[in-house]
Amino acid sequence: MAGSAEGVIVRVSMNEGMSDLVQRLINPDSVIELVLRNCVFKEQKELLTQIGRCVRLRRLRCSSCQLAPSQLFQVANEWLPKLDELELSLFDTFIEAVDSEICNVRRIASRRATSRSSLRRLYVEVGGNGNFKLLRELLGFCPNLNELRVHVVRGGTFSDAVFQCARLHDELVRLEHFTFTSELPVPFPCEPDFSSVFSVAAAVCANVRHVKWDDSWSCIGLRQIANPDRVRTVPPQLVVVAIMNNETEALFRAAGRRHLWTHVHELCLMLLPPMHTDPFYQAAGGAFRNCLFAFFSVALEQVVELNLSAFHVRPELDLMELLHKRTLSRLQGFSAPPCAFRSQSAVRRLVAICPNLRDLDVRIQRVQGHYGCASCQLLLFRNEGSAQPPSNPGVLSPRCNGIARLTLCDVPFSVLLWFLECYGAAVTLRLAHWCFFESQQYGRLCGLLGGNGAIRCLVIQHTHLPIGDEHLQASLSLMTSLRHLCLLTSMPVCDSDAMLYVHQIVARASQLECVHIHYKHVTYGSEERVTWLQRRQPEVPLRGGPCFACCSSATFIGLVKPVNRDCEML
Repeated sequence: MAGSAEGVIVRVSMNEGMSDLVQRLINPDSVIELVLRNCVFKEQKELLTQIGRCVRLRRLRCSSCQLAPSQLFQVANEWLPKLDELELSLFDTFIEAVDSEICNVRRIASRRATSRSSLRRLYVEVGGNGNFKLLRELLGFCPNLNELRVHVVRGGTFSDAVFQCARLHDELVRLEHFTFTSELPVPFPCEPDFSSVFSVAAAVCANVRHVKWDDSWSCIGLRQIANPDRVRTVPPQLVVVAIMNNETEALFRAAGRRHLWTHVHELCLMLLPPMHTDPFYQAAGGAFRNCLFAFFSVALEQVVELNLSAFHVRPELDLMELLHKRTLSRLQGFSAPPCAFRSQSAVRRLVAICPNLRDLDVRIQRVQGHYGCASCQLLLFRNEGSAQPPSNPGVLSPRCNGIARLTLCDVPFSVLLWFLECYGAAVTLRLAHWCFFESQQYGRLCGLLGGNGAIRCLVIQHTHLPIGDEHLQASLSLMTSLRHLCLLTSMPVCDSDAMLYVHQIVARASQLECVHIHYKHVTYGSEERVTWLQRRQPEVPLRGGPCFACCSSATFIGLVKPVNRDCEML
Protein backbone atom coordinates (compact mmCIF):
# COMPACT_ATOMS: atom_id res chain seq x y z
CA MET A 1 0.00 0.00 0.00
CA ALA A 2 1.27 3.44 -0.91
CA GLY A 3 -0.10 6.92 -0.34
CA SER A 4 -0.06 10.10 -2.39
CA ALA A 5 -1.48 13.59 -2.13
CA GLU A 6 -4.63 12.52 -3.96
CA GLY A 7 -5.23 9.19 -2.25
CA VAL A 8 -4.07 5.63 -1.54
CA ILE A 9 -2.71 3.04 -3.98
CA VAL A 10 -3.45 -0.58 -3.02
CA ARG A 11 -1.54 -3.51 -4.53
CA VAL A 12 -2.13 -7.22 -4.11
CA SER A 13 0.48 -9.71 -5.30
CA MET A 14 -0.17 -12.94 -7.17
CA ASN A 15 0.56 -15.06 -4.09
CA GLU A 16 -1.92 -13.22 -1.86
CA GLY A 17 -5.61 -13.92 -1.40
CA MET A 18 -8.92 -12.28 -0.61
CA SER A 19 -8.10 -11.77 3.07
CA ASP A 20 -5.07 -9.69 2.09
CA LEU A 21 -7.20 -7.49 -0.17
CA VAL A 22 -9.88 -6.98 2.49
CA GLN A 23 -7.24 -6.07 5.06
CA ARG A 24 -5.83 -3.37 2.80
CA LEU A 25 -9.25 -1.92 2.00
CA ILE A 26 -9.95 -0.83 5.57
CA ASN A 27 -10.67 2.66 4.28
CA PRO A 28 -11.95 2.08 0.71
CA ASP A 29 -13.07 5.70 0.27
CA SER A 30 -9.42 6.80 0.16
CA VAL A 31 -8.34 4.31 -2.53
CA ILE A 32 -7.69 5.90 -5.93
CA GLU A 33 -5.73 3.06 -7.56
CA LEU A 34 -6.16 -0.70 -7.20
CA VAL A 35 -3.55 -3.06 -8.70
CA LEU A 36 -4.66 -6.69 -9.05
CA ARG A 37 -2.41 -7.83 -11.92
CA ASN A 38 -1.84 -11.61 -12.06
CA CYS A 39 -4.17 -12.16 -9.11
CA VAL A 40 -6.41 -15.23 -9.25
CA PHE A 41 -9.24 -15.16 -6.69
CA LYS A 42 -11.68 -18.01 -6.25
CA GLU A 43 -14.20 -15.66 -4.62
CA GLN A 44 -15.24 -13.80 -7.78
CA LYS A 45 -18.41 -12.29 -6.33
CA GLU A 46 -16.59 -11.09 -3.22
CA LEU A 47 -13.83 -9.59 -5.35
CA LEU A 48 -16.33 -7.53 -7.34
CA THR A 49 -17.93 -6.38 -4.09
CA GLN A 50 -14.58 -5.22 -2.73
CA ILE A 51 -13.79 -3.34 -5.94
CA GLY A 52 -17.20 -1.66 -5.83
CA ARG A 53 -16.49 -0.34 -2.32
CA CYS A 54 -13.73 1.92 -3.70
CA VAL A 55 -16.11 4.63 -4.89
CA ARG A 56 -13.30 7.18 -5.49
CA LEU A 57 -11.29 4.73 -7.57
CA ARG A 58 -9.65 6.30 -10.62
CA ARG A 59 -7.34 3.53 -11.86
CA LEU A 60 -8.11 -0.20 -11.84
CA ARG A 61 -5.37 -2.53 -13.08
CA CYS A 62 -6.52 -6.13 -13.35
CA SER A 63 -4.81 -7.60 -16.42
CA SER A 64 -4.24 -11.38 -16.14
CA CYS A 65 -6.89 -11.42 -13.43
CA GLN A 66 -9.67 -13.98 -13.70
CA LEU A 67 -12.63 -11.62 -13.81
CA ALA A 68 -15.60 -11.79 -16.17
CA PRO A 69 -15.41 -8.59 -18.32
CA SER A 70 -19.17 -8.10 -18.27
CA GLN A 71 -19.28 -8.11 -14.47
CA LEU A 72 -16.24 -5.86 -14.24
CA PHE A 73 -17.82 -3.25 -16.53
CA GLN A 74 -21.11 -3.51 -14.65
CA VAL A 75 -19.38 -2.72 -11.35
CA ALA A 76 -17.44 0.12 -12.98
CA ASN A 77 -20.59 1.64 -14.46
CA GLU A 78 -22.71 1.35 -11.30
CA TRP A 79 -20.24 1.95 -8.45
CA LEU A 80 -17.11 3.66 -9.81
CA PRO A 81 -18.19 7.05 -11.21
CA LYS A 82 -14.65 8.48 -11.13
CA LEU A 83 -12.90 5.57 -12.88
CA ASP A 84 -10.58 7.06 -15.49
CA GLU A 85 -8.27 4.17 -16.43
CA LEU A 86 -8.84 0.42 -16.73
CA GLU A 87 -6.62 -2.57 -17.56
CA LEU A 88 -8.10 -6.01 -18.27
CA SER A 89 -7.57 -9.24 -20.21
CA LEU A 90 -9.81 -11.11 -22.65
CA PHE A 91 -8.29 -14.58 -22.77
CA ASP A 92 -11.12 -17.09 -23.16
CA THR A 93 -10.70 -18.87 -26.50
CA PHE A 94 -13.84 -21.04 -26.33
CA ILE A 95 -16.44 -19.66 -28.74
CA GLU A 96 -19.35 -20.58 -26.47
CA ALA A 97 -17.82 -18.74 -23.50
CA VAL A 98 -17.08 -15.63 -25.57
CA ASP A 99 -20.59 -15.60 -27.05
CA SER A 100 -22.04 -15.94 -23.55
CA GLU A 101 -20.02 -12.94 -22.36
CA ILE A 102 -21.19 -10.90 -25.36
CA CYS A 103 -24.80 -11.69 -24.43
CA ASN A 104 -24.11 -10.67 -20.82
CA VAL A 105 -22.60 -7.36 -21.95
CA ARG A 106 -25.59 -6.61 -24.17
CA ARG A 107 -28.00 -7.46 -21.36
CA ILE A 108 -26.17 -5.14 -18.95
CA ALA A 109 -26.05 -2.39 -21.58
CA SER A 110 -29.81 -2.62 -22.10
CA ARG A 111 -30.45 -2.16 -18.36
CA ARG A 112 -27.91 0.49 -17.47
CA ALA A 113 -28.83 4.05 -16.67
CA THR A 114 -28.20 6.92 -19.05
CA SER A 115 -25.18 8.10 -17.04
CA ARG A 116 -22.07 8.34 -19.17
CA SER A 117 -18.89 6.48 -18.22
CA SER A 118 -15.92 8.56 -17.11
CA LEU A 119 -13.43 6.05 -18.55
CA ARG A 120 -10.75 7.78 -20.64
CA ARG A 121 -7.97 5.20 -20.97
CA LEU A 122 -8.34 1.49 -21.66
CA TYR A 123 -5.64 -1.17 -21.91
CA VAL A 124 -6.79 -4.62 -22.99
CA GLU A 125 -4.95 -7.88 -23.64
CA VAL A 126 -6.70 -9.94 -26.32
CA GLY A 127 -6.15 -13.66 -26.85
CA GLY A 128 -8.11 -15.32 -29.66
CA ASN A 129 -9.95 -13.79 -32.61
CA GLY A 130 -13.40 -14.07 -31.00
CA ASN A 131 -12.45 -11.73 -28.19
CA PHE A 132 -12.29 -8.78 -30.59
CA LYS A 133 -16.08 -9.08 -30.90
CA LEU A 134 -16.31 -8.93 -27.13
CA LEU A 135 -14.00 -5.91 -27.06
CA ARG A 136 -16.24 -4.04 -29.50
CA GLU A 137 -19.22 -4.65 -27.21
CA LEU A 138 -17.29 -3.44 -24.18
CA LEU A 139 -16.29 -0.25 -25.98
CA GLY A 140 -19.97 0.65 -26.00
CA PHE A 141 -19.52 1.42 -22.29
CA CYS A 142 -16.75 3.92 -23.08
CA PRO A 143 -18.16 6.88 -25.06
CA ASN A 144 -15.53 9.25 -23.63
CA LEU A 145 -12.52 7.05 -24.35
CA ASN A 146 -9.52 8.97 -25.76
CA GLU A 147 -6.76 6.35 -25.40
CA LEU A 148 -6.95 2.67 -26.38
CA ARG A 149 -4.07 0.22 -26.08
CA VAL A 150 -4.55 -3.29 -27.50
CA HIS A 151 -2.00 -6.01 -26.81
CA VAL A 152 -2.47 -9.30 -28.69
CA VAL A 153 -1.24 -12.45 -26.97
CA ARG A 154 -1.21 -16.15 -27.83
CA GLY A 155 -4.26 -17.49 -29.65
CA GLY A 156 -5.84 -16.24 -32.86
CA THR A 157 -4.04 -15.06 -35.97
CA PHE A 158 -1.94 -11.98 -36.62
CA SER A 159 -3.72 -11.00 -39.84
CA ASP A 160 -7.12 -11.01 -38.14
CA ALA A 161 -5.75 -9.03 -35.19
CA VAL A 162 -4.39 -6.36 -37.55
CA PHE A 163 -7.69 -6.23 -39.46
CA GLN A 164 -9.76 -5.86 -36.27
CA CYS A 165 -7.45 -3.22 -34.79
CA ALA A 166 -7.41 -1.27 -38.05
CA ARG A 167 -11.22 -1.13 -37.90
CA LEU A 168 -11.12 0.10 -34.31
CA HIS A 169 -8.46 2.66 -35.19
CA ASP A 170 -10.55 4.09 -38.04
CA GLU A 171 -14.01 3.88 -36.42
CA LEU A 172 -13.21 5.33 -32.98
CA VAL A 173 -12.85 8.88 -34.25
CA ARG A 174 -12.74 10.45 -30.78
CA LEU A 175 -9.57 8.57 -29.84
CA GLU A 176 -6.47 10.71 -29.45
CA HIS A 177 -4.04 7.81 -28.91
CA PHE A 178 -4.18 4.28 -30.33
CA THR A 179 -1.54 1.63 -29.62
CA PHE A 180 -1.19 -1.86 -31.07
CA THR A 181 1.34 -4.38 -29.75
CA SER A 182 1.50 -8.09 -30.48
CA GLU A 183 3.27 -11.31 -29.55
CA LEU A 184 1.83 -13.32 -32.45
CA PRO A 185 4.06 -14.59 -35.27
CA VAL A 186 3.68 -12.62 -38.50
CA PRO A 187 2.56 -14.88 -41.39
CA PHE A 188 4.50 -15.24 -44.63
CA PRO A 189 3.74 -13.53 -46.86
CA CYS A 190 1.93 -10.79 -44.97
CA GLU A 191 -0.39 -8.82 -47.25
CA PRO A 192 -1.36 -5.57 -45.48
CA ASP A 193 -4.14 -3.28 -46.59
CA PHE A 194 -2.03 -0.65 -48.37
CA SER A 195 -4.89 1.84 -48.19
CA SER A 196 -4.43 1.95 -44.41
CA VAL A 197 -1.31 3.48 -42.88
CA PHE A 198 -2.05 1.61 -39.67
CA SER A 199 -2.25 -1.79 -41.42
CA VAL A 200 1.05 -1.27 -43.23
CA ALA A 201 2.86 -0.16 -40.07
CA ALA A 202 1.39 -3.02 -38.02
CA ALA A 203 2.29 -5.60 -40.67
CA VAL A 204 5.90 -4.41 -40.76
CA CYS A 205 6.76 -4.30 -37.06
CA ALA A 206 3.66 -5.52 -35.11
CA ASN A 207 4.19 -2.54 -32.81
CA VAL A 208 2.52 0.80 -33.56
CA ARG A 209 1.52 3.92 -31.65
CA HIS A 210 -0.49 6.64 -33.40
CA VAL A 211 -1.09 10.04 -31.85
CA LYS A 212 -4.00 11.38 -33.86
CA TRP A 213 -3.97 15.03 -32.88
CA ASP A 214 -0.60 15.58 -34.60
CA ASP A 215 -0.74 12.46 -36.83
CA SER A 216 2.57 11.13 -35.51
CA TRP A 217 3.48 7.45 -35.84
CA SER A 218 6.01 5.42 -33.88
CA CYS A 219 6.93 3.50 -37.08
CA ILE A 220 8.53 5.46 -39.93
CA GLY A 221 10.57 4.77 -43.06
CA LEU A 222 14.27 5.64 -43.33
CA ARG A 223 13.52 7.60 -46.50
CA GLN A 224 11.19 9.90 -44.52
CA ILE A 225 13.78 10.40 -41.79
CA ALA A 226 16.41 11.29 -44.39
CA ASN A 227 14.21 14.00 -45.94
CA PRO A 228 14.47 17.21 -43.86
CA ASP A 229 11.35 18.62 -45.50
CA ARG A 230 9.19 15.68 -44.38
CA VAL A 231 10.43 15.00 -40.83
CA ARG A 232 11.68 17.68 -38.45
CA THR A 233 11.05 16.00 -35.08
CA VAL A 234 10.66 12.38 -34.02
CA PRO A 235 9.12 10.82 -30.87
CA PRO A 236 11.21 9.43 -27.97
CA GLN A 237 10.32 5.87 -29.03
CA LEU A 238 10.80 5.12 -32.71
CA VAL A 239 10.89 2.23 -35.20
CA VAL A 240 12.87 3.06 -38.36
CA VAL A 241 12.35 0.75 -41.35
CA ALA A 242 15.10 0.64 -43.98
CA ILE A 243 14.50 -1.11 -47.30
CA MET A 244 17.63 -2.59 -48.90
CA ASN A 245 18.34 -1.03 -52.31
CA ASN A 246 20.96 1.09 -54.06
CA GLU A 247 20.00 4.18 -52.05
CA THR A 248 20.10 2.71 -48.55
CA GLU A 249 23.67 3.76 -47.70
CA ALA A 250 23.03 7.34 -48.82
CA LEU A 251 19.81 7.46 -46.81
CA PHE A 252 21.64 6.46 -43.63
CA ARG A 253 24.12 9.28 -44.21
CA ALA A 254 21.32 11.79 -44.77
CA ALA A 255 19.44 10.58 -41.69
CA GLY A 256 22.34 11.41 -39.39
CA ARG A 257 21.19 14.94 -38.55
CA ARG A 258 22.13 15.41 -34.90
CA HIS A 259 19.21 17.60 -33.82
CA LEU A 260 16.73 14.98 -35.05
CA TRP A 261 17.86 12.34 -32.53
CA THR A 262 18.29 14.46 -29.41
CA HIS A 263 15.16 13.12 -27.70
CA VAL A 264 15.17 9.52 -29.02
CA HIS A 265 15.62 7.13 -26.08
CA GLU A 266 14.14 3.91 -27.49
CA LEU A 267 15.08 2.93 -31.04
CA CYS A 268 14.30 -0.10 -33.20
CA LEU A 269 16.12 -0.29 -36.54
CA MET A 270 14.94 -2.76 -39.21
CA LEU A 271 16.55 -3.72 -42.52
CA LEU A 272 14.12 -5.49 -44.86
CA PRO A 273 14.25 -6.70 -48.47
CA PRO A 274 12.44 -4.70 -51.17
CA MET A 275 10.03 -7.55 -51.88
CA HIS A 276 7.91 -8.86 -49.04
CA THR A 277 7.85 -12.28 -50.73
CA ASP A 278 11.56 -12.81 -50.02
CA PRO A 279 11.79 -15.29 -47.10
CA PHE A 280 15.26 -14.07 -46.05
CA TYR A 281 16.45 -10.95 -44.28
CA GLN A 282 18.77 -8.61 -46.11
CA ALA A 283 22.16 -8.19 -44.41
CA ALA A 284 24.37 -5.13 -44.33
CA GLY A 285 27.88 -5.83 -45.63
CA GLY A 286 31.24 -4.09 -45.47
CA ALA A 287 30.05 -1.27 -47.76
CA PHE A 288 27.79 -0.08 -44.91
CA ARG A 289 30.63 0.28 -42.39
CA ASN A 290 31.26 4.02 -42.79
CA CYS A 291 27.65 5.17 -43.16
CA LEU A 292 26.46 3.07 -40.20
CA PHE A 293 29.35 4.23 -38.01
CA ALA A 294 28.44 7.86 -38.73
CA PHE A 295 24.73 7.21 -38.24
CA PHE A 296 25.18 5.33 -34.94
CA SER A 297 27.53 8.02 -33.61
CA VAL A 298 24.71 10.55 -33.90
CA ALA A 299 21.48 8.58 -33.55
CA LEU A 300 22.47 6.52 -30.50
CA GLU A 301 23.87 9.24 -28.25
CA GLN A 302 20.78 9.41 -26.02
CA VAL A 303 19.44 5.90 -26.65
CA VAL A 304 18.64 3.79 -23.58
CA GLU A 305 17.12 0.84 -25.49
CA LEU A 306 18.30 -0.38 -28.91
CA ASN A 307 16.62 -3.10 -30.96
CA LEU A 308 18.57 -4.46 -33.94
CA SER A 309 16.98 -7.93 -33.95
CA ALA A 310 15.69 -7.31 -37.51
CA PHE A 311 18.94 -5.70 -38.67
CA HIS A 312 21.27 -8.46 -39.87
CA VAL A 313 24.91 -8.13 -40.90
CA ARG A 314 27.26 -10.12 -43.11
CA PRO A 315 30.38 -11.79 -41.70
CA GLU A 316 32.67 -9.00 -42.98
CA LEU A 317 30.85 -6.33 -40.95
CA ASP A 318 31.67 -6.39 -37.23
CA LEU A 319 28.71 -4.81 -35.46
CA MET A 320 30.61 -4.65 -32.17
CA GLU A 321 33.17 -2.34 -33.80
CA LEU A 322 30.42 0.06 -34.84
CA LEU A 323 28.80 0.15 -31.41
CA HIS A 324 31.64 1.79 -29.54
CA LYS A 325 31.63 2.44 -25.80
CA ARG A 326 31.16 6.22 -25.95
CA THR A 327 27.96 5.90 -27.94
CA LEU A 328 26.41 3.15 -25.79
CA SER A 329 27.31 4.31 -22.29
CA ARG A 330 23.61 4.98 -21.61
CA LEU A 331 22.34 1.70 -23.06
CA GLN A 332 20.31 -0.47 -20.67
CA GLY A 333 18.43 -2.71 -23.13
CA PHE A 334 19.86 -4.31 -26.29
CA SER A 335 18.32 -6.76 -28.77
CA ALA A 336 20.33 -8.15 -31.69
CA PRO A 337 20.42 -11.14 -34.06
CA PRO A 338 22.96 -13.97 -33.63
CA CYS A 339 25.00 -12.72 -36.62
CA ALA A 340 25.91 -9.62 -34.57
CA PHE A 341 28.15 -11.89 -32.47
CA ARG A 342 30.62 -13.68 -34.70
CA SER A 343 32.51 -15.38 -31.86
CA GLN A 344 32.47 -15.90 -28.13
CA SER A 345 34.95 -13.04 -27.79
CA ALA A 346 32.36 -10.72 -29.38
CA VAL A 347 29.92 -11.75 -26.65
CA ARG A 348 32.46 -10.84 -23.98
CA ARG A 349 33.26 -7.50 -25.66
CA LEU A 350 29.67 -6.38 -25.22
CA VAL A 351 30.31 -5.89 -21.51
CA ALA A 352 32.91 -3.20 -22.20
CA ILE A 353 30.85 -1.59 -24.96
CA CYS A 354 27.68 -1.37 -22.83
CA PRO A 355 28.78 -0.97 -19.19
CA ASN A 356 25.24 -0.25 -17.93
CA LEU A 357 23.42 -2.98 -19.87
CA ARG A 358 20.65 -4.69 -17.88
CA ASP A 359 18.47 -6.40 -20.50
CA LEU A 360 20.09 -8.45 -23.29
CA ASP A 361 18.02 -10.17 -25.97
CA VAL A 362 19.48 -12.23 -28.83
CA ARG A 363 17.08 -13.62 -31.42
CA ILE A 364 16.09 -14.05 -35.04
CA GLN A 365 13.03 -11.81 -35.04
CA ARG A 366 10.05 -13.26 -36.91
CA VAL A 367 8.97 -9.97 -38.50
CA GLN A 368 7.12 -9.51 -41.80
CA GLY A 369 7.46 -13.22 -42.52
CA HIS A 370 11.26 -13.14 -42.92
CA TYR A 371 12.37 -16.33 -41.25
CA GLY A 372 15.97 -16.75 -42.37
CA CYS A 373 19.32 -15.03 -42.36
CA ALA A 374 22.23 -16.41 -44.38
CA SER A 375 24.76 -14.96 -41.92
CA CYS A 376 23.02 -16.56 -38.94
CA GLN A 377 22.89 -19.89 -40.78
CA LEU A 378 26.63 -19.70 -41.45
CA LEU A 379 27.14 -19.15 -37.74
CA LEU A 380 24.94 -22.14 -37.01
CA PHE A 381 26.81 -24.61 -39.19
CA ARG A 382 30.23 -23.18 -38.37
CA ASN A 383 29.79 -23.58 -34.63
CA GLU A 384 27.33 -26.42 -34.12
CA GLY A 385 29.13 -29.34 -32.58
CA SER A 386 32.36 -27.42 -32.04
CA ALA A 387 31.40 -24.95 -29.35
CA GLN A 388 33.95 -23.96 -26.78
CA PRO A 389 32.94 -25.69 -23.55
CA PRO A 390 32.17 -23.55 -20.52
CA SER A 391 35.06 -23.06 -18.13
CA ASN A 392 33.17 -25.29 -15.67
CA PRO A 393 30.87 -27.64 -17.64
CA GLY A 394 28.41 -28.04 -14.77
CA VAL A 395 27.99 -24.45 -13.69
CA LEU A 396 26.96 -21.19 -15.33
CA SER A 397 29.72 -18.69 -14.73
CA PRO A 398 28.42 -15.51 -13.00
CA ARG A 399 31.05 -13.26 -14.59
CA CYS A 400 28.96 -10.31 -15.70
CA ASN A 401 26.84 -9.20 -12.79
CA GLY A 402 25.22 -6.25 -14.59
CA ILE A 403 22.80 -8.19 -16.81
CA ALA A 404 19.48 -8.70 -15.01
CA ARG A 405 17.57 -10.36 -17.87
CA LEU A 406 18.89 -12.59 -20.65
CA THR A 407 16.70 -13.79 -23.54
CA LEU A 408 17.93 -16.24 -26.20
CA CYS A 409 15.49 -17.08 -29.00
CA ASP A 410 16.16 -19.12 -32.16
CA VAL A 411 19.91 -19.08 -31.61
CA PRO A 412 22.29 -21.98 -32.35
CA PHE A 413 22.81 -24.15 -29.28
CA SER A 414 26.55 -23.45 -29.30
CA VAL A 415 25.91 -19.70 -29.28
CA LEU A 416 23.36 -20.18 -26.50
CA LEU A 417 26.18 -21.67 -24.42
CA TRP A 418 28.37 -18.61 -25.09
CA PHE A 419 25.81 -16.30 -23.53
CA LEU A 420 24.93 -18.62 -20.66
CA GLU A 421 28.58 -18.80 -19.67
CA CYS A 422 29.18 -15.06 -19.91
CA TYR A 423 25.91 -13.85 -18.35
CA GLY A 424 25.19 -16.56 -15.79
CA ALA A 425 24.28 -14.00 -13.13
CA ALA A 426 21.06 -12.89 -14.87
CA VAL A 427 18.11 -13.19 -12.48
CA THR A 428 15.64 -13.65 -15.37
CA LEU A 429 16.45 -16.18 -18.09
CA ARG A 430 14.23 -16.81 -21.14
CA LEU A 431 15.18 -19.58 -23.59
CA ALA A 432 13.04 -20.16 -26.68
CA HIS A 433 13.27 -22.33 -29.80
CA TRP A 434 17.03 -22.88 -29.85
CA CYS A 435 18.23 -24.60 -33.02
CA PHE A 436 18.41 -28.40 -32.83
CA PHE A 437 16.87 -30.29 -29.92
CA GLU A 438 18.96 -33.37 -29.18
CA SER A 439 19.10 -35.41 -25.99
CA GLN A 440 22.78 -34.67 -25.42
CA GLN A 441 22.25 -30.91 -25.78
CA TYR A 442 19.12 -31.00 -23.65
CA GLY A 443 20.87 -32.92 -20.89
CA ARG A 444 23.74 -30.46 -20.96
CA LEU A 445 21.36 -27.53 -20.73
CA CYS A 446 19.55 -29.09 -17.75
CA GLY A 447 22.89 -29.60 -16.03
CA LEU A 448 23.87 -25.98 -16.57
CA LEU A 449 20.55 -24.71 -15.23
CA GLY A 450 20.78 -26.92 -12.16
CA GLY A 451 24.10 -25.33 -11.25
CA ASN A 452 22.75 -21.78 -11.34
CA GLY A 453 22.00 -20.07 -8.08
CA ALA A 454 21.04 -16.64 -9.45
CA ILE A 455 17.95 -17.23 -11.61
CA ARG A 456 14.66 -16.13 -10.02
CA CYS A 457 12.47 -16.30 -13.14
CA LEU A 458 12.92 -19.00 -15.80
CA VAL A 459 11.01 -19.25 -19.09
CA ILE A 460 11.68 -22.20 -21.41
CA GLN A 461 9.78 -22.45 -24.69
CA HIS A 462 10.37 -25.13 -27.31
CA THR A 463 8.16 -27.17 -29.61
CA HIS A 464 9.66 -30.42 -28.29
CA LEU A 465 10.12 -29.48 -24.62
CA PRO A 466 9.30 -32.56 -22.44
CA ILE A 467 7.70 -30.86 -19.44
CA GLY A 468 7.59 -34.11 -17.44
CA ASP A 469 11.26 -34.96 -17.98
CA GLU A 470 13.16 -36.24 -14.95
CA HIS A 471 16.35 -34.32 -15.84
CA LEU A 472 14.41 -31.06 -16.07
CA GLN A 473 12.65 -31.58 -12.75
CA ALA A 474 15.90 -32.52 -11.03
CA SER A 475 17.56 -29.35 -12.35
CA LEU A 476 14.69 -27.14 -11.21
CA SER A 477 14.94 -28.55 -7.69
CA LEU A 478 18.60 -27.45 -7.53
CA MET A 479 17.93 -23.83 -8.58
CA THR A 480 17.79 -22.39 -5.07
CA SER A 481 16.76 -18.85 -6.09
CA LEU A 482 14.08 -19.87 -8.60
CA ARG A 483 10.66 -18.39 -7.79
CA HIS A 484 8.77 -18.13 -11.11
CA LEU A 485 8.74 -20.89 -13.72
CA CYS A 486 7.06 -20.97 -17.11
CA LEU A 487 7.29 -23.93 -19.51
CA LEU A 488 5.79 -23.76 -23.00
CA THR A 489 5.65 -26.81 -25.25
CA SER A 490 3.77 -28.06 -28.29
CA MET A 491 4.11 -31.67 -27.21
CA PRO A 492 0.78 -33.52 -26.77
CA VAL A 493 -0.08 -33.90 -23.07
CA CYS A 494 -3.28 -35.07 -21.40
CA ASP A 495 -4.75 -32.79 -18.74
CA SER A 496 -4.22 -35.25 -15.89
CA ASP A 497 -0.53 -35.64 -16.76
CA ALA A 498 -0.09 -31.86 -16.93
CA MET A 499 -1.54 -31.53 -13.42
CA LEU A 500 0.71 -34.38 -12.26
CA TYR A 501 3.82 -32.70 -13.67
CA VAL A 502 2.98 -29.48 -11.84
CA HIS A 503 2.58 -31.38 -8.55
CA GLN A 504 5.90 -33.14 -9.13
CA ILE A 505 7.72 -29.90 -9.89
CA VAL A 506 6.46 -28.02 -6.82
CA ALA A 507 7.04 -31.04 -4.58
CA ARG A 508 10.72 -31.17 -5.55
CA ALA A 509 11.28 -27.41 -5.92
CA SER A 510 9.61 -26.08 -2.78
CA GLN A 511 11.12 -22.61 -3.28
CA LEU A 512 8.80 -21.93 -6.23
CA GLU A 513 6.04 -19.33 -5.92
CA CYS A 514 4.50 -19.66 -9.40
CA VAL A 515 4.40 -22.40 -12.06
CA HIS A 516 2.70 -21.71 -15.39
CA ILE A 517 2.64 -24.30 -18.19
CA HIS A 518 1.37 -24.24 -21.80
CA TYR A 519 0.87 -27.52 -23.67
CA LYS A 520 -1.12 -29.07 -26.53
CA HIS A 521 -4.13 -31.20 -25.63
CA VAL A 522 -3.37 -34.81 -26.52
CA THR A 523 -6.78 -35.37 -28.13
CA TYR A 524 -7.97 -32.02 -29.50
CA GLY A 525 -4.64 -30.33 -30.26
CA SER A 526 -5.81 -27.12 -28.57
CA GLU A 527 -3.41 -25.06 -26.48
CA GLU A 528 -4.08 -25.54 -22.78
CA ARG A 529 -2.78 -23.82 -19.65
CA VAL A 530 -2.29 -24.84 -16.04
CA THR A 531 -1.15 -22.55 -13.22
CA TRP A 532 -0.04 -23.12 -9.65
CA LEU A 533 0.46 -20.32 -7.12
CA GLN A 534 2.00 -20.61 -3.69
CA ARG A 535 -0.47 -19.46 -1.03
CA ARG A 536 -0.73 -19.74 2.74
CA GLN A 537 -3.28 -22.49 2.20
CA PRO A 538 -2.43 -25.44 -0.10
CA GLU A 539 -3.50 -24.60 -3.64
CA VAL A 540 -4.77 -26.89 -6.38
CA PRO A 541 -3.35 -26.12 -9.86
CA LEU A 542 -5.79 -24.07 -11.93
CA ARG A 543 -6.59 -25.27 -15.45
CA GLY A 544 -7.21 -22.57 -18.03
CA GLY A 545 -7.07 -19.21 -16.35
CA PRO A 546 -5.16 -16.15 -17.51
CA CYS A 547 -1.65 -16.00 -18.91
CA PHE A 548 0.88 -14.59 -16.50
CA ALA A 549 3.49 -11.97 -17.19
CA CYS A 550 6.33 -14.47 -17.28
CA CYS A 551 4.87 -16.67 -20.04
CA SER A 552 6.08 -14.36 -22.82
CA SER A 553 9.35 -14.79 -24.72
CA ALA A 554 8.70 -11.74 -26.93
CA THR A 555 10.98 -8.73 -26.82
CA PHE A 556 9.83 -5.11 -26.56
CA ILE A 557 13.27 -3.55 -26.28
CA GLY A 558 13.18 -0.28 -28.19
CA LEU A 559 9.46 -0.75 -28.86
CA VAL A 560 6.14 0.36 -27.42
CA LYS A 561 5.73 -1.77 -24.33
CA PRO A 562 2.63 -3.63 -23.24
CA VAL A 563 1.67 -3.68 -19.59
CA ASN A 564 2.43 -6.62 -17.34
CA ARG A 565 4.57 -8.74 -19.69
CA ASP A 566 7.83 -8.79 -17.71
CA CYS A 567 8.84 -11.33 -15.10
CA GLU A 568 10.03 -8.46 -12.93
CA MET A 569 6.42 -7.29 -12.63
CA LEU A 570 5.69 -10.36 -10.55
